[in-house]
Amino acid sequence: MPVKEVRGGQTASFSLKKIKRSSIRKGMVMVSPRLNPQASWEFEAEILVLHHPTTISPRYQAMVHCGSIRQTATILSMNRDCLRTGDKASVHFRFIKTPEYLHRDQRLVFREGRTKAVGTIVALLQSANTSPSNSKPQQIKMQPSKKSHAPSARREEGPGSGGGASTEDTPTTQLGSARPASPETNTAAPKSGGGGRRRGGQRHKAKSLSSTTTAPPAGGGMN
Repeated sequence: MPVKEVRGGQTASFSLKKIKRSSIRKGMVMVSPRLNPQASWEFEAEILVLHHPTTISPRYQAMVHCGSIRQTATILSMNRDCLRTGDKASVHFRFIKTPEYLHRDQRLVFREGRTKAVGTIVALLQSANTSPSNSKPQQIKMQPSKKSHAPSARREEGPGSGGGASTEDTPTTQLGSARPASPETNTAAPKSGGGGRRRGGQRHKAKSLSSTTTAPPAGGGMN
């Protein structure tokens, strides 16, 4: 049922419009804009270590419970070198994920595993670094430069070559009027390659031409 006011000890719910459910998380508060609320990344607290198996030093992380806030915080610095069970110190904390709305004299519990500590917030610190502590640095992707490849020169293939063989590998037969080609050169073994069949045809043609040119004239033997 709708009510006009809620007092301490009572439980009520709010109906929020134009706000996505994903934008609401545990630890948020509703305050008057006249208070000028500001969320804090860092704060300073006076803590008492109730139990710790070894020692606590800077960069130690543990879960901070403060009201409805549940978030991991890191110890940046403290007024002592290390803390053991029963020690008191002034510790500088920083949240690792998101800033939280805190106020002075607020009680907190600092725990991780068997480690337990209690304390009170004494100061809220403004940090210039507003990025989460566990955020990864942005990686710049370098685009590979396009290399200009010069067009490869192709070998000139002759009319009698086959299977990609060049004209230098193809045997040729020269016919002359002064000295005809001998049959020994025409009967040379063909080279291995894809164009052996066509070269064989040329060899047969050259052989027939040499036989016609080397024939003696008619009646030459009678004289």
